Amino acid sequence: MQSIDELPLTRAHLKIMVVTGLGFLTDAYDLFIIGVANSIIAQLWKLSTLEQSLLVSTAFISSVLGAIVLGKLSDLMGRKRFYGIELIMMIAGAILSALSPNLIILLISRFILGFGIGGDYSSSPTIMGEFANRKDRGKLVGMVFTMQAAGLIAGPLIAIPVLQHVNADTAWRILLGIGAIPAAIVFYSRRKLGETPRYLAEIANKPVQLPDELKNVVIELNEAEMKAQPNYVKIFSDPDMRRRLILSSLAWFFLDFAFYGITLAISEILVNIYGSLTTLQKMTLSAELFAAFALPGYLLSTFTVDRIGRKPIQLFGFASMAFFYLMLGIFMGSHQSFLLLLLLGLAYFFTQFGPNSTTFVYPLELFPTSLRATGQGIAAASGKLGAFAGAFTIPIIFNNYGFFWLSIVAAITLLAGLASTIYLPETKATSLTWQYREEKALQG
Repeated sequence: MQSIDELPLTRAHLKIMVVTGLGFLTDAYDLFIIGVANSIIAQLWKLSTLEQSLLVSTAFISSVLGAIVLGKLSDLMGRKRFYGIELIMMIAGAILSALSPNLIILLISRFILGFGIGGDYSSSPTIMGEFANRKDRGKLVGMVFTMQAAGLIAGPLIAIPVLQHVNADTAWRILLGIGAIPAAIVFYSRRKLGETPRYLAEIANKPVQLPDELKNVVIELNEAEMKAQPNYVKIFSDPDMRRRLILSSLAWFFLDFAFYGITLAISEILVNIYGSLTTLQKMTLSAELFAAFALPGYLLSTFTVDRIGRKPIQLFGFASMAFFYLMLGIFMGSHQSFLLLLLLGLAYFFTQFGPNSTTFVYPLELFPTSLRATGQGIAAASGKLGAFAGAFTIPIIFNNYGFFWLSIVAAITLLAGLASTIYLPETKATSLTWQYREEKALQG
């Protein structure tokens, strides 16, 4: 009999990775396609700058609530019970968005959508991590998050033919509504996924039920965990857990402020680089940029994070992002389009081979099973709060002060993320069962 921490990688792990990961493809599509839709809706509905900022950022602020609420419920009542509910909200939000007759209804629809996305950010990495062995955990959770790359690329690729063949009012409705399709496809598979072995053994104190490929696994139990009940207050009252929570949350906040804010303004940035561009040209360039730089960054991070470690990749990624955004701001007026696109692409590469991947993996490894989804949910909520702040303020900074000052703000924010990472522990290849107890013992 083997411990689940030492089990070799199996087909069951890969199946769970696909089931958890497909939701992230939908998350990324839904969060980023609003940038395209906004450019169309703003003209059709004559939206002010404030209204545009609200439209782009509403899903982010509701995802904060979704991550916290569904994360806490997942710790209290089990991972399986709520896994799939977030997809129902994403399906409903996407369909209602497509049918919205005015801005108010559209904002409400995006709020519902964002709540479900937030729930996915707290539950999916927790579930994958609790099924994974310790040596491949970073890779498996990273592969879940790599599905975001597919969503980033899918947005422009879907938008290009839609914009070519239908009128503007129909186009944005199709683009927002199509997010319901992958969510509906994966819903059934998620509801069939069993409770995680760690939650069953350590929290529910029930017999462990595993997929066929994992039948010969025995869970090494942490007696202190088995007797503990999920305590929402403990994550704030325990000094060590509070430090982990604050630092991982701050790192995610600072990353998403810069990453989402700049990515949602990508069309305007490309116009600054190339001059006047059609919507179709913007979409094509965005797809090429993500495919050439972001996707390789995701893949490199996924397949090296268990060897290099979470902390080095996150530190180097933050530093590199700050450098390349700053260089982009300095050279923006040079009219050297190739250099500018290269700098933007390298910033995207080190976003993915850097904190955009590791901030997703880190929180689930920092907390005991009884508080894992809560910690993951709060950290993810902090990230989405940063995304909301970035999506809301970066267009205002860009429109009023230009890209140079935007790059300064982004660089300072990213260096703050680097500082937050310095005091986080390295968690590669640690056991989710024993790590926290051993570290507390070492601390006396």
